[in-house]
Amino acid sequence: MKQEQAMSRPGTTALLLTVQLVIFCLLAGPALAHKVRIFAYAEGDTIIGETAFSGGRAPKDSEIIVKDAASGKILLTTRTDDHGEFSFPIPTEARQKGLDLLIVVNVGEGHRGQWKLTADEYLDQPPTPSPSPATGPTPATSIRVGPDPAAALTAGERDGTPARPEVVAVDETMLRRMMEETLDRKLGPIKRMLAESRDQGPRIQDILGGIGYLIGLAGFLAYFKAKANKGEKK
Repeated sequence: MKQEQAMSRPGTTALLLTVQLVIFCLLAGPALAHKVRIFAYAEGDTIIGETAFSGGRAPKDSEIIVKDAASGKILLTTRTDDHGEFSFPIPTEARQKGLDLLIVVNVGEGHRGQWKLTADEYLDQPPTPSPSPATGPTPATSIRVGPDPAAALTAGERDGTPARPEVVAVDETMLRRMMEETLDRKLGPIKRMLAESRDQGPRIQDILGGIGYLIGLAGFLAYFKAKANKGEKK
């Protein structure tokens, strides 16, 4: 009788471990499935954003709360549409004070997600290039603009000579900086989103794989324990 109890202990331990791991999986699965993701960026005077559950489903008609990231003061609230998207004008107070925005989506039942949008990402920052005297004047790009049709004819045109188009000089350095700063504002949130996605918690596939590994290891140990106990009894 004692021998049967000794041999059954490893099997019982493995069974209990398996049950505990399955319960953990069942509890962790819904929590991971209901994780809410949010992403926002500036487009002119408007903040545009998207929300989604980790499985890709869109949270419809969910509350969006816009706060001052430093003080937590609520600046405005809105809601998502049927596609989980939202938009709102940049709050006047945020623009005047250069506040960083904390955008929170509240789906209910404790499911929340948040996104921080810094002032640099939504405030317009026109470039202010200062030409270096050591390198001389910056070359300019000439853009030809045709004559205004409503303008009066010049003396040359009255004589049959075609009018010369107006030449406008554009500083290449200024143009380049404007393009770079615009791209930085547009791509900055995307780069940050990709960086944050690397720090996300384990996926359900990872958890299931770990559970399978532990179950196999428990069964392996139980087998050799039972075999060792059987050898000792002999």
